[in-house]
Amino acid sequence: MDASTTVNFWDRLWRSSGIIFGIFFVLAYVFYGLQPKVGASADTLVSFYDGQRMRILMATMLFGTSVLFLLWFAAAIRSVLHDAGQGGWVAAATASSAALGGMLWVLVAVGAALAYSIVGLGNNALTSGLNDIVWAGIVVSSLPRTILIMAGTFGLWRAKLISNALFGAGVAAILLVLVGCTTWASDGIWAPSGDYTRFVSPIVGLVWIVVFSGVLLTRRSPSTTPCARATGGAGGVVVRETERDAATPRSISRVPTGERRYSWAHHPQICPPQKASSPRRRTSRKGLPTRSPTTTSKPVRCAVHQTSSSASTRREFP
Repeated sequence: MDASTTVNFWDRLWRSSGIIFGIFFVLAYVFYGLQPKVGASADTLVSFYDGQRMRILMATMLFGTSVLFLLWFAAAIRSVLHDAGQGGWVAAATASSAALGGMLWVLVAVGAALAYSIVGLGNNALTSGLNDIVWAGIVVSSLPRTILIMAGTFGLWRAKLISNALFGAGVAAILLVLVGCTTWASDGIWAPSGDYTRFVSPIVGLVWIVVFSGVLLTRRSPSTTPCARATGGAGGVVVRETERDAATPRSISRVPTGERRYSWAHHPQICPPQKASSPRRRTSRKGLPTRSPTTTSKPVRCAVHQTSSSASTRREFP
């Protein structure tokens, strides 16, 4: 497996991690079952955490794996936005994904601890309090979820990688998830353990992640262009134009600058072709037609510079 194939494999895996997250999340949700609501009776708590102990522990493993793929999906979004020059949205995606991942792992750990040993202690007040903390944490997690969805939606739209219709759907998902942080009613659908927190908000976020993961798979970022693949990615790459007119690799020479420099043949996505100016006729003072100097286009070549810790080489693709 050559270097370019390896880069493409990992790039596609990162971009598809949102879909893999959706699969693991649904499986974990099915295994975990319906968690008791806020203020549930002691018998209900014991029946759930003690009676379904093995199912909860298996769901914990699936939930933890899904969070790993969620963070991997966020890393793919950050990479695409970085390649597109959206530095502000990269920072937002980084901060929100870190906060969300930490919160989700803490909530998963609390649920596993309740099923593993805490419920067996017979302290009903402690069990009920931790169960309520899990629901409160799910409500508060609506905020980092909203920021992550906003960073992906606005960043990809500013980078012109999604359509206006998909951008509108992303804005709707932002509002629906953000409303989830207001579910503090004492009972009903708007309670912390109500149907909105239990079903609506998670489903909206799940659908957004799966859809945008598919978008990342079908869109080509600068890191997958031929010039970037030759250097193993787009990080630290500077593109400039030079004039050459050959079509095959011509020379490999040593340079003392400490940089590894590659040059590629003209690529329309990186170096747009230069247009030749058409000749214009002039009329001299004596009335004789003259022709102005003609400016022809010269073939351009992309030279991508990438720093290397090893000995530097210059490889030219005129």
